[in-house]
Amino acid sequence: KCDSPPPIANGALKLPPLAQYESGSSVQYSCYDYHFLQGSERIYCSAGQWTSPPVCIEPCTLSKNEMEKNNVLLEGFYENQVYFYHGDYVGFYCKQNH
Repeated sequence: KCDSPPPIANGALKLPPLAQYESGSSVQYSCYDYHFLQGSERIYCSAGQWTSPPVCIEPCTLSKNEMEKNNVLLEGFYENQVYFYHGDYVGFYCKQNH
């Protein structure tokens, strides 16, 4: 049997954990908004141990102050976004006369 599955940073189990799990049982994780799940979302209890849990990678954030300081703007599609998923491509352009 396995004890409760391990917690993960920036994510949680999809269902509340039990105190104990039978061998062969599994649980499923999800990440918080804009976080990227790396690894398997499901882990398994085997011989009293859980398989490796996933990692939730934090989103990239954009500083409006940094953009202003560097005279750059986001392309129109992203204009009001502050958070971006891991692996997103984001377009920038220079302010007029820069």
